[in-house]
Amino acid sequence: MKKRILKTLCVMLTFVLVFSSVSVAFAKENVIPVICVHGLGGASLYNNPNTEDETAIPAYGIDYKELLATEDIRNELLKALSPQRTVDENKLFTALGNYFESTGINCDENGNPRNNSGVNNYWEDSLSNHYDYQVARGNSEEAIARQICAKVGAKNTYAFNYDWRLDICETAKKLKVLVEKVKKEKGVKQVVLVGSSLGGAVLSAYMDAYKGDNDVARYIFVNPAIMGVDVARMFEFDVDATKSDVLAFVKTMESAFDGGSQSTLFKALSSLGDIRVGYLVDYLDEVASDSTRLANFFNIAMKPYLGNIPAYWECIPYSEFDNCVNQMAKIGFLDKSS
Repeated sequence: MKKRILKTLCVMLTFVLVFSSVSVAFAKENVIPVICVHGLGGASLYNNPNTEDETAIPAYGIDYKELLATEDIRNELLKALSPQRTVDENKLFTALGNYFESTGINCDENGNPRNNSGVNNYWEDSLSNHYDYQVARGNSEEAIARQICAKVGAKNTYAFNYDWRLDICETAKKLKVLVEKVKKEKGVKQVVLVGSSLGGAVLSAYMDAYKGDNDVARYIFVNPAIMGVDVARMFEFDVDATKSDVLAFVKTMESAFDGGSQSTLFKALSSLGDIRVGYLVDYLDEVASDSTRLANFFNIAMKPYLGNIPAYWECIPYSEFDNCVNQMAKIGFLDKSS
């Protein structure tokens, strides 16, 4: 009798252990998953990604070492650092345009990627499977993702890696696909979206398109570009330079550009000193004050670089947008019917 009771108790205890384990395994966590949306330049771009012909596009389309290794660019910029400033602008602007054209950073005339260019690291699973994103990269977006992982767990944190050059309304549609996948995977009705810089503009486009779906518990904006950025006023020829601005820019770029990978070059530029930089600023101001020379700069040097990238137009302040569009159309940089 005692053996039978003992056997019965063992069976009951086994069932209790099994079902308690199952209940723990299937219990829903009280955690809302977080999706991080990076900003301009937050994802590396490649020509022919994920093929044998894959080649990296430099960060923001600029490798300053390669840029200054181009003979015409280097020689003409050196002239700008002298008091005579006998710069051959046609040679300089053409060389800049040719360099940018060769990187593949620009889109086609319809704002779509060229050379099958785009990201090669798009994923839809959590950052628990992408440790390198949290640790091996040095940009601010990854630092934010690391902090979120520490709070809610990497398995509940996602990174939306997108081609940041493209129309943010189209990007918002792709973000919606990821949101739906995460909701289904985690068994939740809402997510949290964190947008940094241009990612904030993507979030604003998402809000506008999907506000009725009620699938976002909270929007978090980190230094968002939702009202534009002042530097975009250059599109209306609002351009000037001061020596302190240029020196501050070079100093910042020592650590900020591409995670500080080109700090040696920028330290060398800083070492040129106030006088040489002053000559350069004088030259830049001469160009900026002459609408014909400035138009040549945009059309010859800058159009192959960013003339067809939709995202840059998202960065123009709303109050200046019409002026910028009209100015760029006036000089032939922008086709208003495109």
